[in-house]
Amino acid sequence: MATYESTDELIQLGEIHARFRTFAAGLPDQERQIVAENLMWFADVRSLDYTFEGRPLFTWSDLIPTREDVMALSYRQEPFLPLFARLELVERMLTNVRDDAERTWMMARIEEETREIYGRSSVCCFCTDPRLHRLWGQYADNGRGYALLFDFRTPWRMEAFAGHPAIDMVPFPIVYRAGPERPAIELSLARNTNNPFEDVEHGLLTKSEVWRDQAEERIVRIGLASGLVPFPADSLCGVVLGYASDQFPERRQGLIDLCRKGRSIVPVYQARRSMRGYEIELHPLDGA
Repeated sequence: MATYESTDELIQLGEIHARFRTFAAGLPDQERQIVAENLMWFADVRSLDYTFEGRPLFTWSDLIPTREDVMALSYRQEPFLPLFARLELVERMLTNVRDDAERTWMMARIEEETREIYGRSSVCCFCTDPRLHRLWGQYADNGRGYALLFDFRTPWRMEAFAGHPAIDMVPFPIVYRAGPERPAIELSLARNTNNPFEDVEHGLLTKSEVWRDQAEERIVRIGLASGLVPFPADSLCGVVLGYASDQFPERRQGLIDLCRKGRSIVPVYQARRSMRGYEIELHPLDGA
């Protein structure tokens, strides 16, 4: 649980990270995995409901790489490669740019392999407000599901890039872009690499502004397939039962029991629809 402010205070301060879930048929163990075992599912990026997920746009500003360009590219891709192996790699790459046909083939191969990495990535999505109507309707079965509340002052340590050591991760906010043009990822070997995170942002953290009302955040794993990922138990600081969750009484009570009887007590809230206005209210559940 949170150690500085209570979950109530974190909600009021807007420092909570909410993740909406359904009581999905055929997944009776999902609540236990989350609350008791501290495992969170990272979804295949192409399984999400945004049309362009995992399908980035690529551009090329140059076509003829120099030896220095290829050497720099090899350092970015294989930073710990021995020198003799790096020189062999550079020579092999340069043999593929002797004429236009081979250059075109190499560009297509680089683009295909890069696209495959993005398509193989996985994400875990959050939002900054557990009261949002659209998300309760779209991702929590019209209020019949529940929401998880996280405090990311305790980061999640995980493998974030395929083949690299684990690092501390927190959700990054989605960038919402106006207009019809999508951001491009520059693949040219001579590209400016002062901000390598920009590629990740353009490929996995950018959406059209028509989705802005979701106020989405996400943790991304580059080149890593979907699956369960462990997270720190103390980052889960609350569970909100949906305003129509009583339609699943057994699953609802099972989730309450998990929150009350686990290794640490997780506060439970009840979402309610206000009779006075257009808002979702969160109330501490009696006895939780």
